[in-house]
Parts: sequence; structure tokens; C-alpha cells
Amino acid sequence: MSNRFLLTTLVLFAASATIPARAAIEGVVLSPDDAPIPGATVYASETGRIAVTDPAGRFRFAQLDAGTHRIKVLKSGYSRFSHEVRFTADRPTRIRLATREKAAGDAVTAFGTIAVTGKLFRMGAANFGKASLQLTGTNLLKLQAPTLGATLASLPGIAATHFGAGASRPVIRGLGGARVRVLENGLDTLDASDLSPDHATTIEPLIAEQIEVLEGPQTLLYGSGAFGGVINVIDNRVPRYVPDHGPKASLELRGDTAHAERAAVATVDGGAGHFAYHADVTRRKAGDYEIPHEVAMDLGLENDTLPNSGLDSKTGSVGVSYVGERGYLGLAVERYLNHYEIPVGAVNPAMLAEGLPAIDQQQTRYMLLGALDEPLTGFESLTFGATYSDYRHFELEGSKIASRFIVNGKQVRVALRHEPLADFEGAVGAEYTAREFYVTGEALVPRNLTHNLGLFAVERYDWKTVSFRGGARIEHQTVDVESAQPDQSSNAVTASFGASWDFTPGYELAATVARSQRIPSAEELYYNGPHDATAAYEVGDPGLGKETSRSLDLSLEKKSGPLIAKLNLFANDIRDFIFLRRTGAQREGFPVYRYTAGHARFFGGNGRIDYAFPATQAGQFTAGAFADYVRARLVDRSQNVPRIPPLSYGLRFGYTRNVLDVDVELRRVARQRATGPYETQTPGYTNLDLNIGYDISTAAADYTLFLRASNLLDQVERSSTSFLKEIAPLPGRSFTVGVRASFD
Repeated sequence: MSNRFLLTTLVLFAASATIPARAAIEGVVLSPDDAPIPGATVYASETGRIAVTDPAGRFRFAQLDAGTHRIKVLKSGYSRFSHEVRFTADRPTRIRLATREKAAGDAVTAFGTIAVTGKLFRMGAANFGKASLQLTGTNLLKLQAPTLGATLASLPGIAATHFGAGASRPVIRGLGGARVRVLENGLDTLDASDLSPDHATTIEPLIAEQIEVLEGPQTLLYGSGAFGGVINVIDNRVPRYVPDHGPKASLELRGDTAHAERAAVATVDGGAGHFAYHADVTRRKAGDYEIPHEVAMDLGLENDTLPNSGLDSKTGSVGVSYVGERGYLGLAVERYLNHYEIPVGAVNPAMLAEGLPAIDQQQTRYMLLGALDEPLTGFESLTFGATYSDYRHFELEGSKIASRFIVNGKQVRVALRHEPLADFEGAVGAEYTAREFYVTGEALVPRNLTHNLGLFAVERYDWKTVSFRGGARIEHQTVDVESAQPDQSSNAVTASFGASWDFTPGYELAATVARSQRIPSAEELYYNGPHDATAAYEVGDPGLGKETSRSLDLSLEKKSGPLIAKLNLFANDIRDFIFLRRTGAQREGFPVYRYTAGHARFFGGNGRIDYAFPATQAGQFTAGAFADYVRARLVDRSQNVPRIPPLSYGLRFGYTRNVLDVDVELRRVARQRATGPYETQTPGYTNLDLNIGYDISTAAADYTLFLRASNLLDQVERSSTSFLKEIAPLPGRSFTVGVRASFD
């Protein structure tokens, strides 16, 4: 996590004192919308002095020695800020540090006597607009889990597939799989996670500095078929700046009671001159996880743990970059190893004889990222990314390899942000992806090679209090297959247009309409064989056509003041929606499911409201409420789309005082009665979670101690989006404790 982004604005004043060699530092801490931030803890590190900002965001250190002081600022929900302030006692100095992000621009702007070094260049989607949801800093630390799906599952509009502890992919507004793109630093992960719910994403959440959830016109930057949305995980594996005060390191240790989990992550960032480097390593090991006693009894288990639900993962990376005055270019190499078991419920002797199922994942990935300020006349910035991945996983039955899934892929993308043209701001770009996929051991999918070329443009125009956003993307995709099956060649065209209106200060009304197309994947076209994970014999259809989505999104938001709130409503009509239809036949002991096209309609919404009570010397309290709902129908068959999240709603309470942060969330998940064919209803449950964080700052390091208590009521929690809901509920009551240390 970079220490550059605590605040949008920090203003410091150095004033002379009566003693010539000593002075006072006064300042005010402001939020991104220039509102004062009360309750922030400010440290003068060399002296050990501490101040807390008042209701107006002000703080003061009296009688400090003139010279250089490192000022650190901590506030729950923000990343840490740390910088050296140099002042003299014989004359007043005004210093303003601005850390508002700019595409391929200065990370900070300095005035007065302070010298700020380092540039920041981002591959994040925020360069081209506003993320629908964004996790960073303490808010990300609270939610980090072994999988990306579990990390995001509690956010508005998001659920997860929950295929045991080792594999869980996000579901956005009822859509998952290939309809939700997962990226790392704006580039495809090039794994096999979108093929099946038992395949994990090759992203370690502990390394993430920021996670963006994108919807609307921005999704066009990353693919036409992302009807649900795009999840972009941003890390610093390719360094984007040279640290301005020498090497920085971090170490995090955590443990979990329900999984008997032990996890550790260490990072180091440094550099000199124009060169920067990064390295990280993680290790996570967990045993079979605990489930409520009544579920264990129903499954006939001897104890309250779910058999065959452990995991063991290791990741590591090294990266180096050249950072100049106008840009950067860097390369990182990543290695990902993950072994996780597939829950089977009660284990009998026959299962033991055959071998319990598990998956071994391996990926080596090379990532090249770059950015350049003013690359050409008429363009403000260029961002560039390329990646090559060698991915494979082994589906095991005990120690026996039943099948090997191989994905060799590469991707190149470039985006140019142009200078304002008649008040239009935007970007144009191109993306090329090549993906070779095949399976050995079982002839499930013929060897195939997919080529995809996309061209895109996004634009923004502001008129008075109205902002217009639009985008378009065209893709051409070919699939060459080594079999008697026909090759494929298709085009997809996607367009989106939206407007937001600040009809009164602090309030925004927005609407977006989009027409999107998704070209079928090679698996949907050619798969033919048993799939143990879904207990189905799946059959593809080379005659499938493109999915076409027409969607409408509406939102109303109150963005400032002690009361903030947002309401989102959506409707999505998808023609030729591809799904697995049960045929009624049996093959190799499994029911036969065929990839089929139908007419689907999704609609729903989510909302939240939060109130921050006035801050006092006793601290600050917050309270909020939230709700989330989605409904999905196959209208041409008068059936429900299966595995859709149910209605959920709840209350959230928070308390912050100086370096202490406490959150309590009570969530009710309703029974899912709107089931698809051959699908059973999913019971509802009530979940209670508690998060406690405590920050400690010293001259040598900053520490965050955290405690997370999940499912405190020890409820039986089953996920309606999971194929394994009957035999693999979510974990019972669990406690996660850990410490994160950051060294400057």
C-alpha cells in the first residue's frame, strides 16, 4: 500500500515562535471535497509528539525545533500519509501538499520550501472515469480473504460463487463467469477461473493496494462481454514511482480460527535515481474449515469441520522500473502456486479408495507496464500494458492426475488520452489477446486458439452541472479448433451512453443506457464431457451466436455532508443468453446439460445510507443501512435463472477515536425462493460481523493490529450462488487476528 494517498489536501503552516530556534507547526486536514477531517491522528515522528485534529480538521504542534520533521497522518478509511517538513524559525513558511491523482502526472504538487520527489503513473481505470466501488487502505484490510470473491462478497451488488475455501469468484448483479472480467493492473489474469466455479482466480488479495469495481461506459475499456462489470486489482508489482525517502517495507501476519489459517505477506519497495524496484512474497495455509454443529450432524460427520476443504498457496514477484520526468516503463515476473481441496461432504471408504478431489494451480506471468506524459501532439498521456502467462492446473483424485487444464495467453493494450477537444475529454485505445486452451487426460475440449482484437473510445463532456459520458468498442474474434468441429469468426459491437446531473450541491442523479455483445467462449462452443465440480455432463454447441444485452442503470446519490446515501436501480435484457439447460438424459452417471441460448431479463437494485454523528473528544460514531436485490428470469421459458443471490439488507455501526476503529455489521439474507429448474430453495440467515483496528506509530514503523469476528451468531449460512450449498456451507463462527507493519 502506497503511503502517498491519505489525503487529497494537507495544508501546513509554520510560524515563528518567541524563541528563535523553535517554532510551531499548525495545519488542517481536508477530504477530497475540501471538507475538514476531524479525528485524524497526526504524529511528529522524531519527537514522538501526537495531535488529533479538531472538528474543523485543525491540529497544532507547539515549540518544535526548527529543521526537518517527518509528519505522519493516520485516519481510518484512508491510506497513511507521511512526509518530511522543513522549516526555519526566523520566517514564516506556508506549505501545501496536494495528492490528487492525475493520469501520468505528478503524484503531489509542492509550494513553499518543501521538495517533493517521485511521479505516479496509474494503469487503473480511474484514469478514464469514476469507479463504481473502490476499496483501499483500512477498508480493504478489513475485507481481505483467501479469495477475491470472498473479499468482495459483502459489497453492494456483489456476491460470490463460494466453491469451498479455495475457489470463489465474484458475481455482480446476478452475472458471473465470463460476464465479469477480472484484471490485474488493467490486464487480464489469463487463467481458467471463468470456465468453472471450482477454478480459482490467480490473484492473491493480500497483495492488492486497491480494488476497483467498474460499471457503465468504463467497462468498454476491457471487453464487450463484461455485462456484469469489471474488477480491477491494482498492486505495485510494477513500480510506478521511486520512493522519496529510501526503501519501504511491510510485513503482515494473520491467523484464522475457523480455517486454522496462517498467512504472511512481505513487501519491499525502493529505488534510487530513476530506477525503482519491488518484491513481495506471500504464504497461506489452512486446514479443513469449521461449520456449525447442526450441519456436521446432518452430514454425518464425526466433528465440526468440513472434510477436504483445506488450501495451501504461495505467491511471489519481483519488479523493476525506469521512472523519468514524463513517464515510466517497468517489468514484473510473478509466480503463483495454489493447492486447494474440493469439499465432498461426508467421506466414505469408496471416496478414499478413489481419491479425494483437489486442484493444483501453477502460473508464471510476465507483466510490462508503462505510461508517458504528452507522447504526441494533441494527447495528454499514453498508458501501455502487456502480459504473457503460462497457466496450468491439475485436477486430482488423491495423488492421481485426472486431467490437466493448460492456458497459454498473451495480451497487449494501449490507451491514449487526448487533450480536450471542444470541451470533450476522453481516450482511444486498442487491445489484442491471444489464448491457447486445451485439456489433457480427459478429452473435454479440443485444443483451440482464440484471437481477439478490440478497438475502443470513451469520451466525457461537461456542461454546467451535467456530465455526459459515452463509449464504443468493436471486437473481432476468431477461434481455431483442432478437431472436426467448425472454426468460429465473429464481430461484436458495444456502445454505452450516460449522464449525471448535480441538480443541487452535493446531490447527483445519473442514468446510463448500453447495448453490449458477448461472443461465446471456446468452452461454450466445444465442451463435451463430465464435469465433476458441477455434477453434470456438459455439452457445448458450435452453433451458438452472440449474446446481446440492452441495459438501463439509474442512480441517485447524496455525496457530501454528515448524511451520505446512494440508490442504484438496473434492468438488463439479454437476448441469446447462454446457460446450461438440463436435457433429462443421463451420460456416464451424470445428468446431461447442454449450452443453450435463451432470453434472460435481470433487474434489481441496491442502496445504502450512512450518517456520521458530530465528532467529539470521545470519538466519532457512524450508523448506516443497506439493501441489495436482484431478480432474473428466462422469459422465453417462464423459468428463473438458477443460482441468483437473494434479497439482503442490514445495519452497520462504526466508532472511531484517534487510532481505534470499530465496525459492526448485522446482515439479513433472505430465503431464495426464486429457483431455477432442478434447483432447491436456499434458507435465509442472519450474519453478525465485528471488525476492530488499532494503529500504532513509532519513529521506526507504523503498525495496524486488527481483529475480525465473522458469523458471530454461528448461523448456518448457505450461498444460493454455490453449486456446493448443500454440502459446503460458509464457515461457522470465526476470528481472524493479525498485525500489519509498515517500515519507512
